[in-house]
This record gives sequence, C-alpha cells and structure tokens, in this order.
Amino acid sequence: MEINNKYLTDDEAKFCLLYVNAAAPYAGNARLCYQKVFPDAPDEIANFEAKRLMKKEAVSERIKELNAISFHMAEFIKPQTTETLLKIMHECAEGTYCDKDGNEQSPAALRAVSVHAAKELNSMYGIKEEIAHKVKIEGDGQTGMVFNLIMPETKENDLNIDNNG
Repeated sequence: MEINNKYLTDDEAKFCLLYVNAAAPYAGNARLCYQKVFPDAPDEIANFEAKRLMKKEAVSERIKELNAISFHMAEFIKPQTTETLLKIMHECAEGTYCDKDGNEQSPAALRAVSVHAAKELNSMYGIKEEIAHKVKIEGDGQTGMVFNLIMPETKENDLNIDNNG
C-alpha cells in the first residue's frame, strides 16, 4: 500500500485500521493494537515498538487518512441518525402500549428510551447536559420533561381507611 511514496506492510496497515476503527479497548491504544497485530512480541517491548511504529511517516499518514474517512462517514450518517433518534423520541415520549391481554403497560420504559435518545442527540451536536436540561425544564410547555411515577396497584380494601384508630 502506497502512502506519499512510502509503503506500509500488511501488518502496519492492519495496525492502522485497528488503531482508528476498532472497538474498545483497541481504538486509540497503540500498545494493544500492536499486540493484536504482532502477538509474538513480548509484552515488555510492545509499548516501545508501538510508539516506534506510530512515529513512522507512512503509519502516521495512514492514520490521518483513516481518521478523515471516519469523520466524513460520520458527517454523512449524522442526518440519518438524527432523523431516526427524533422518531424514537417522539414515539416513546407519547406512545402507549398494551400487553397481549390488552392491559395498558407502564410508559416508564418507553420514556427512558426517549430520554436516552435525547441524550444521544445532545452528544452528537455537542450540547452540554446542563444546558439541555435547562431548555427542557424552562421550555414553552411543549418541550418540557415528562416524569413518570409508578405506583403500586391499589385495591379497594386499601381505600377503606378506618379513622377510629
């Protein structure tokens, strides 16, 4: 693979892909990526070798290139993700569901999904949580927060209170 007239070995290319695109704990962890690609390397030299590899021009250029691709892909997907999260928020904030016997279910779980979707949107757009809460709580009434209280089912016997002590 050629990058700026410099060559990467297949293992170096794998290292770069892991470093940029792998899931935790590999992404951004040069030592772990190095150990994954070069499993025979002794633990005591893996950190040193990973740092040495990161300093290679071809490796650093490939990592920059992969990061740029990842950034552009994220920007392409962001509007679709936003639309999906907004639909989830709306449906879960206002939806009511029944079980197979027709009994209405507590909306608490759905409301939690709606709140989580809102937090993800806030994170995507860099909105700090304390600002988001302020906007929701002090909104015009249509953007306020919904709080659910789950109460145990009361029976008729519980409602007949003896006031005579």
